[in-house]
Amino acid sequence: IVFLFWAIVSGIAMVMLLYVFLNWWRRATIDMVCVDMVAKYLFYAFLIDWGIRLAVLYAAAIATILAGGLGAAFWLILLFVFEWLYPTVLELTPWGGSPGKRAMGLKVVMDSGLPVTLAASLTRNLLRAADFLPFGYGLAIVSILVRSDGKRLGDLAAATLVVHVPREAPKAVLTDVPPVVPVRPLSRGD
Repeated sequence: IVFLFWAIVSGIAMVMLLYVFLNWWRRATIDMVCVDMVAKYLFYAFLIDWGIRLAVLYAAAIATILAGGLGAAFWLILLFVFEWLYPTVLELTPWGGSPGKRAMGLKVVMDSGLPVTLAASLTRNLLRAADFLPFGYGLAIVSILVRSDGKRLGDLAAATLVVHVPREAPKAVLTDVPPVVPVRPLSRGD
């Protein structure tokens, strides 16, 4: 698992360096907003979700060790559910994404801005296998960096988009402020 993590991290770093180098070589300006978006939001959302999956699967592995073959079968089913159904089901919630996406302020919507449909979410997440190729989500990162709309293959096929939803500013609570008596009376009856 540690190897897989470092393979993904090194794959992402390699693609980012390749992007910067190619733009320098072409004497093009580097779209640092795009690089920052990929590095900050998508990568950290991925890490949060990966940590949740890893914690649950590790806890389930410890719990199922005593069950023998039946426990291993349960763990494999849980692995399948977390790999394929976890993102799909959570994209259908009102949050529009996994806890990692929610923590980073990201949401999956249709191209029209409407909430994602079941068919679109399934299509988008089934194509994660193609996005993972050739190494550590390399194809997905290249697609995100090359396209002006920042879509990966799954988003293209499903007509979805990952958008950043700005957080609302917290509302001010004025419980500690004493009321002020007006200088003039507010009604003519006083």
